[in-house]
Formats: sequence, C-alpha cells, structure tokens
Amino acid sequence: MSKPFNNLKFCSTSVPSEIRSDIVTKIKALGGTHVSHLMSDVNVLIVGNRSTEKYIFSVAHRADIKFIKPSQILKIHEKWLNNEDKKNGEVLNIDNYLLPIFDNYTICLSRISTDVHIDQKQKAELVQFIEENGGSVTDSLTKVHSCIITNCKAGKRYESAKGWRVPVIHPLWILDSLKRKAALEFKYYDIDLVSDSGNIGEGSCHVWKELKKSMKSKRKLGIDDVEWTNEQIKKNPKIWNSIMNEVKLERVSKKIKEDSWDDNDDNILDTSKDKYDVEIQKSSKILDSLAPKQAVFKSLTFKIKFFGHSEKRILSKVIESHAGTVIDDDDDESDASLTIIPYNYLIDDLNAKYIALLKDNKLVTEWYIERSLHYKESKLDTWSKPFYKKLRRLDSPLLISISGFLGIELLHIKKVIELLKGQLNLSEHLNEDTDILIVNLDIITFKQDLELSEKYPDLFMPIPKEQVQAVSLNSLRKKMRYAKSKSIPLVSISFIFDFFKNQENIFPNINNRDWCIYCPKLETIKPILKDFIEVGDSGSKQVQQETSERLSKSIQQASTSSMLPKIPSPIRNKRKENGRLIGRAEVSHFDSILRKPSSTVASSVDDPFNDEEDNLKQTQIKYMAVPPKNISSKDHKENAIRKRTTRAGYKEAMNIFD
Repeated sequence: MSKPFNNLKFCSTSVPSEIRSDIVTKIKALGGTHVSHLMSDVNVLIVGNRSTEKYIFSVAHRADIKFIKPSQILKIHEKWLNNEDKKNGEVLNIDNYLLPIFDNYTICLSRISTDVHIDQKQKAELVQFIEENGGSVTDSLTKVHSCIITNCKAGKRYESAKGWRVPVIHPLWILDSLKRKAALEFKYYDIDLVSDSGNIGEGSCHVWKELKKSMKSKRKLGIDDVEWTNEQIKKNPKIWNSIMNEVKLERVSKKIKEDSWDDNDDNILDTSKDKYDVEIQKSSKILDSLAPKQAVFKSLTFKIKFFGHSEKRILSKVIESHAGTVIDDDDDESDASLTIIPYNYLIDDLNAKYIALLKDNKLVTEWYIERSLHYKESKLDTWSKPFYKKLRRLDSPLLISISGFLGIELLHIKKVIELLKGQLNLSEHLNEDTDILIVNLDIITFKQDLELSEKYPDLFMPIPKEQVQAVSLNSLRKKMRYAKSKSIPLVSISFIFDFFKNQENIFPNINNRDWCIYCPKLETIKPILKDFIEVGDSGSKQVQQETSERLSKSIQQASTSSMLPKIPSPIRNKRKENGRLIGRAEVSHFDSILRKPSSTVASSVDDPFNDEEDNLKQTQIKYMAVPPKNISSKDHKENAIRKRTTRAGYKEAMNIFD
C-alpha cells in the first residue's frame, strides 16, 4: 500500500524533545524513515531552528533537501488518518507543506536604493515577496526584529540596529533566498561584514547550478522578466487576482515609495525602558500557535500590570483566545481572578495592595499563562508566582550546570538563573570548572515522600515513563557519574528557588537536606564551596546518603527498562544441553562475589555512578571456549551447530523490532 512518505528519509534539527519522539513515530506510520545524522540519502530536513549546523549546511550544499516545520508532519498525519486524500490526492503531498522561506522573520525595511544587485522593479516588490512567503514587514525597528533590510549605511534606524545588534542585511538576501527557496545565512549579506559591495552574497550557496537544472519554473519567484500571455493569466488565478485587486497594488506601491523609507523618530521603538523581558513576544507567539484553542482560562478574569503596551496587547490576545477575560486598568484588582505582573518585577517594589494579592495566591507572572497553555490546564504553582527580589552579590560567583530539564521548565530555569547573576553563572557544559550540578528530579520516577520535594512540592511533577526519552536519562546518568568523580555537589531545583524564598537573604547551604542529592566529603570539595557547607550535622549526612541511594535505584531502573516488549530467550531452554557455565573458566570469579554481603552486591548494580562494564568484567565467563575432555569431537560439533542455530534464531527474533 502506497503511503505519502514512501522513499522519503527524514532528519531533524533542533526539534523540541517533548514532540520529537511523536514526530518520528508518525513519520514511520506514513511510510518514511528518520535518522539522527544528516546522511547523503536524507531528502527532508525537519527544522525547529534555522540557526543550526544541519540547516546552514543543507541550504548551502544540498539542493536535493526539502525543509519542513515539525507541526506540518503532525498536520499531514492527521489528514492521513481522516482519509482526506480520498477526496483530494494532493492533500498529502509534502511539497504543499514546506517551510515558508521567511517564516517567523520580522523584517524592517529601511532606505533602499537601486544598485548592481537590485533594480527598481524588484525593489517595488520586496514587501510582496516577504509577506507571500511567510514573513512580516514593518517600517519601525525594535530589538526583537530578525533583521533590517537596507543598502545604505546611514539613518537613525541603521544606527539603532548597530547599537541593538540587529543584522543589517542587503536586499539581495531576499532575492537569493527566493531563488534558493530557503532563507540563506545572514553573514554573507551583512553590509557591515562584507566590505566590498560587489561580493555581497558570495559563498552563501554552492548549488546554484543544480537548482537551476531542477527548477521547472521561476514564475512563483516573481523576480524574472517573464512575458505573460493572456491565456497564461487566465489559467493562473493568483496572477488574475493580483491584477484585479487594485487596492492591494496601491497599498503595496505606496508602502515601498522612496519617501516611506526615510528615517524618522516614529519608526524606532525603544523598548529598553520596559521592565518586561521582550522575549515574551516570541515565546507567547510560539505557545499561542502550538497550543490548541481550548478553554484553558474559562471563567477567569485577568488584570495586566507593569507591562509595556505591546506586551500587554499580546498577553490579552492569548488570554482571550483561550476563553479568558482581561479587565480594564480602571477596574479594581480585587475584581480580577488573577493579576499578572512580569516575572522579573521586584517584589520589594510592590505596595501593600499587591502584597495582599500575593498572599491570597491572586498575583501571578506571565509564566502562569505559558505553563497553563503548555499543560493545557491552570498551573498556579511556584513557577508561576512572583519570586524575584534583589540579593547580595558574592565575591566570586559560582559556576553551575543543569541536566535533565525539558520543555517549558528548561526555558524558565534559564531565566531564573539569569536573575541570579552575581551569585550563579550558568555554564552550557559540565566540566571540571563547574561548581554545582542542578538535576531535574522530574525525569526520575522517584517517590514523592522524599524530603527533596517537601519544601517546594509543586516544583516537582514526575514525567510518565513513556514520555522520558532514553537519551535524556542516559545523559543525566553520565553527568551525575562525572560530577561525583570530580567532587561536584548535586542539588535539586529547590536550591535555586530558595535564594529568593528564604527570609535571611543568604546563600543557602549546599548540603541542606531539602535539596542536596549528593555532597562530596569536606576534604575533597572545592575550596570555594567550603563556606557553603554545613559541618557537623550527621543527621543531614545520613539523609543525603539515603536519598542518593534511593535516587540511584530509580535512575538505574528507569535507564535499564527496555522500550521493546520482552520475549522469551531462544537460548534459555538450550542451556542444560550445553553443560554448566560455572567451571569453564580457568579461575572462577563467583566465590569472591558470593562472599560479599548482599547489600554490597546490590549497591554495585544499582549505583548509576558505577560503570556497568566494571560489574560485567567481574562475572564474565568464557562459554564453551575449550571442548571438555569427556565430550567427543562429534558431540562438540553438534553442540556448535545447535549454538549457531540458536544465535540465528535470536537474531531473527530481534529483527522483528528493527
């Protein structure tokens, strides 16, 4: 039976881990295959982020690769399940779902003059090119713009772009990206990086010849001088509608007139004074587009305070699209179910009215909106409540790493750590310089009665086994093992939040039983950490030891549990015919193991910090290495045949799951 993804091999880049496994499953159901590495036979790249090596290399060197968004795979699968291809055979064609060239790009157009790369006609159509291919165009410039398009190094918008580090890109980037049918890398078109204007775009793409051969028509690009006949115009509804839609043509022509690109103060929006983090503009749009339109905020009323105008408008739109109600500023806060303030708004700056709302659990941050949309239900937890306050700076900030965090929690913990600059600095990589490793206990199916979750219980929400990826769990395990070998303490997320929650406004003790998973001995710990270790609390050390053992077993059980269904071993019933295992080795290792206490043996197996290979070396026995003297060569030959048959049968059984 033919499936829409037959003969297609997929690879993904920067796809969120929480949906990656689901996408891989749906690709297989649709007849395609998915590989982790970008091989020569890959012909579709699933793009979660364009700023990745796989995407950049594919755009520059692989003319045969198509680009698609993760959400489109889910959309095609849903149409396939609903048998929509019965009515329209092209509804499942992947070419209809490719990544728009300028998708998610917000582009500011500034002064543009004709030069050797762009003529007057192309200049007049830039707005149309961008909007018809998924991008958005503005006259004004903000810090969150993807780029500014201009070929003139002058004007207020150009100066503001340099100060805000917004890429200043030549308009040739738009034309070349249209030819490539994918957004090319900025650096080849940045007029501040490419000194010679004649070299603009050089090196951005190495497959122009292949693209020219495979391109059947350039009409969709709209950048070539093509003589359209009356018959062609009538057959092409897009061209006919564009001719008849005079209003749209007038609007476009007016927008791209030379006067419209003149700089003025109204075209620059300085958002630096807003206390709210402008990244909410991106995250809210992403969450709003991904989350289904469910009544998450039904019967809830909100009041939005201390946000800029644009951020307030975005929040209001998201809330109202999910059945919530936003009340006016003139109304009393007590009339609202919840009042929303920025996550980085200082609690010390709140007046008595808002402090009372905080005590009554009626004051939240924008993270409440994000978390509720992510989990598709109201999430009024510690993550969502205001917590930020000024802390005293340390003489030497500590370097920390995080492991095991996924999805919305990963986004938020990075922002929390950013607020702690001066106390903690985040390192993307775990190495010998790392002072503390923060572990996400949610990825481990640990028991909720542990003291680690008692102080801030709603910070923890264990992830179901079927949603835990083996690669994430293995990575966590390796990092914990490495941290122990380098005498790096392991703590939970409670350690971070206690910075803001404790009343003494002091650095919390690392080995406190409320968050400490593992703490090295005082003589091996780094000198910079000794001031933050509570000495002489034997009870605390005992609790940490018990906690570490229990977590070790949880990680081991989770990491060794197979995702495949268990089948009977094909060699299990053959062992008696092949003789005993014990005694074939020259020296038996079992006596020394059996003499050990049972607790020692168990801990050596369950401890995630010990290498499994070391445990295997202790019990590994050579199987039928030398024929026993009391067995004839004929019997030995028959045993060898049975052994080969059994191995082949085992491989055949395992091939079922490949």
